[in-house]
Amino acid sequence: MENNISISYSIMAHPSRSHFVPHLQKVLDAPVSWDRGLGIWDTCKRAWNLHDHNSDYHFVIQDDAILCKNFKNRVSDFVSKFKEEYAYQLYYGVKFRKKEIFQMFNTGLERGYILHDKLMHGISIGMPVRIINDMIDHCNTLEHIPQDDSRIQNFLLSVGIKTIFPIPSLVDHRTCDSLVGGKEGRVAHYFIDNKFDSKILERYSSTSKKIKTKKKGYTRNYRSTLFLRNKFK
Repeated sequence: MENNISISYSIMAHPSRSHFVPHLQKVLDAPVSWDRGLGIWDTCKRAWNLHDHNSDYHFVIQDDAILCKNFKNRVSDFVSKFKEEYAYQLYYGVKFRKKEIFQMFNTGLERGYILHDKLMHGISIGMPVRIINDMIDHCNTLEHIPQDDSRIQNFLLSVGIKTIFPIPSLVDHRTCDSLVGGKEGRVAHYFIDNKFDSKILERYSSTSKKIKTKKKGYTRNYRSTLFLRNKFK
């Protein structure tokens, strides 16, 4: 099938992670929106404003993204599979703390993607160019929401646009500290450049790694994403 989808890219980056940016620029051939100390939404919206007006889709990639091999071709091939307009998130790394999250991922393994109402992450978002200006206008009004991906998710929900996640993920997350106070261990469940045994994962879905927490001395079920990624390498 001929691929006629055109996609532009930009990068949003913080000076403390400037050493990651040259590689991203080399792969993406994309301009950079640098953090200038005015908040993450300021950096994010300027990255979206770097889109090519003649493209069908635009993706904003954050500085701590690990891109798969042959990244741009893989993204183009994936987006071209869908006739309807969706938003795209190239990373899926929600921890398996809820049964429905795990079941959703297992279904995604079978069909090659997950379709969800929520964006969930901010590391590698794509959307149709035609809605970018409306998205920015909408998100500018959400001053009570600090996170950029939460603002964008609010917009997508307001216009009824769902998000597609490729499974396996085309982007992984560097295990550096979050600049917005997030927790460590943010890695893809299944990154396309890593080896993976889906049968092991299916068996793992019915078991739990029990971890005793010091707080109140109770045990809880916890499926470590880092454990999964290391196990399947």
